Amino acid sequence: MTDVVLVTGAAGFIGVPTTRALLARGATVVALDNFAVGSRERLAGLGGLLTVEEIDLRESSRLRRVVASTQPMAVVHLAAHHFIPFCIAHPAETIEVNVLGTQCLLDALVDASPRRLVFASTADVYAPSLQPHAEDDEIGPPNVYGVSKAAAEWLCQFHMGEDILWIARLFNVYGRGETNPHVLPHILDSIANSNTIPLGNVSPRRDYVFVDDVADVLAWAALEAPEPAVVNIGSGRSWSVEELVDQLRALTGRPLKIEVDQERIRTNDRPNLQSVNGRLLDAVPELQLTDLESGLRRTVDTVTAPP
Repeated sequence: MTDVVLVTGAAGFIGVPTTRALLARGATVVALDNFAVGSRERLAGLGGLLTVEEIDLRESSRLRRVVASTQPMAVVHLAAHHFIPFCIAHPAETIEVNVLGTQCLLDALVDASPRRLVFASTADVYAPSLQPHAEDDEIGPPNVYGVSKAAAEWLCQFHMGEDILWIARLFNVYGRGETNPHVLPHILDSIANSNTIPLGNVSPRRDYVFVDDVADVLAWAALEAPEPAVVNIGSGRSWSVEELVDQLRALTGRPLKIEVDQERIRTNDRPNLQSVNGRLLDAVPELQLTDLESGLRRTVDTVTAPP
């Protein structure tokens, strides 16, 4: 009998490749999603031993029944609101989904006693700093999204115990299949019809990590991680939005131009969000992180000149 892994937010940007990676490793996957953002079709055709359940984590009674009937060996908890402008505009809903939803999941897992809980947290839990962040750095989230994830980390530690918990602090994940209008999908949408890209802040630097790399690490953590940990998942480098556009300009051969849009400017934006990723590379020595140029090429494929 194969290991059963429960994946919340399975139809999302990171959920789909994570589900695929788990199935490729021979796991039986129970995929949970309310399909508010991702669609059921995104999980179609993955093959393997996959069961899809349409459920919101806040439906605690239904969630308990699903967990009781499947008895997962491991859980990968991805379901959350994570587009920061949305979270800032809807703080109560963000707390309800990211914190209450996590608590409902933890309540449902009490009788299942999984051997591993992999919680997808965020680098946004760290206090803003110009320096790269290590896992032991100060926690001081600057917005409600980071606050919600820091609170959910604490709930996981409190209820599950650190002996089974693997916390993945994700930096800026990119790749095909984005379900939210983060900076890269916005840029790609813009250049589909124009060489001009309306952007807000272009100087803040971010650590971009390819989505398939993230999915492989999460699947490994669920099935093979030998011990609990808090681990940054990032490339260990950072790039400004201007540098991101420079990369796309070189890849596409197009005269891409940035146009500052005052409505897109964030008044409270970190100057740098970059990982110290030594713990990740030590934990998963076979991991070969995708470099930014290769990842962008796989994301963009070919973007032709606009008509």
